[in-house]
Amino acid sequence: MTEQETWSLVEETLDNQKFGVLATLMDEYPYTSAVMFATPPDAKYMLFATPRNTRKYVNLKKHPKASIFVNNAANRISDVSEAIGITALGDAAELFNTQDNQPCFEILRQKHPSMQEFIDSQATAVFMLKIHKYYVVRNFQQVYEFDAQDKN
Repeated sequence: MTEQETWSLVEETLDNQKFGVLATLMDEYPYTSAVMFATPPDAKYMLFATPRNTRKYVNLKKHPKASIFVNNAANRISDVSEAIGITALGDAAELFNTQDNQPCFEILRQKHPSMQEFIDSQATAVFMLKIHKYYVVRNFQQVYEFDAQDKN
């Protein structure tokens, strides 16, 4: 599979999957938690929401470097050769519900229509993870690296 075909599979996976695993830094250890996410068509950033009273929120405010892992595995034997795993590395920044940020909030709302009340709540923080690198694993051991800001 070519690099372009792999990138197309990345875009398809990010479009189809609704949840990923966010990794933040808590003191000296990584801390992981599930998050709903959305990406724009160019996949240069990922958006996710979290209540402000969570460890992940505190961790991101203290250490904004983070990653999100997304995969399309279905817990089948064939996943070894068919599943794709995507690690997105970047810097997270909280977005506030202002007129300028409405396009980002709308991307998140469109992918998660049942979560609109949560997304718009005063108790919820919406973050943008500006992606620097994507690491993509296919066929169990084939690893591809993409600079997110150079794509599209």
